Amino acid sequence: MGDTIACMISTIGRPTLAAAVRSALDQFDEVIVIADDTDLEPGSTDGATVVRTGRRFDRYGSAAWNVGAYTTTCDWIAQLGDDDEWRPDAADVMRERITSTHTVDVWVPGLRYNDSNTVCMRPGLQPGNVAAPICRPEAYFSVPMTAKHARMGGLTDYAHIVDLDHNGHRIGWIGDDIYLVRPHAPGRHGGGQP
Repeated sequence: MGDTIACMISTIGRPTLAAAVRSALDQFDEVIVIADDTDLEPGSTDGATVVRTGRRFDRYGSAAWNVGAYTTTCDWIAQLGDDDEWRPDAADVMRERITSTHTVDVWVPGLRYNDSNTVCMRPGLQPGNVAAPICRPEAYFSVPMTAKHARMGGLTDYAHIVDLDHNGHRIGWIGDDIYLVRPHAPGRHGGGQP
């Protein structure tokens, strides 16, 4: 089993996309931007592979994450929103966990909100305490993100991880807050607006 990690960033064209891409470029083996049909700022995706879906994502990019899973040749996929950023050591933390055991195929990271509150991961699936999972592509193939997850609103990632768990995927917990959530958008969660 390898430990190459792709970062996939779904975007609806937010002005924070360039910062998200920069935070991933020097850390990950591949950076894939999955874009809907909106215009992207020139230079915002430099160094990344861009895949266009040709349709609007609306509030959540469930379809985009599935496209990313089928696009990469890496062993793992880490998700990032276009209004979030990785900490500089995020990929190192992931690789340390991934190489520490080969019995896990979904890792759930910690995160830090833009108001500096840390949400650390722990065993036990509780709504609101999970971030986007770091998965083997096979996990997406067996439990793709669906419209059901999008309807969950702010619990999209939680719902996806519950389904992964229910489908027998082995989940590991990264207690470190390895990415910063919506550091530039207004409000605690950025409001989900472009």
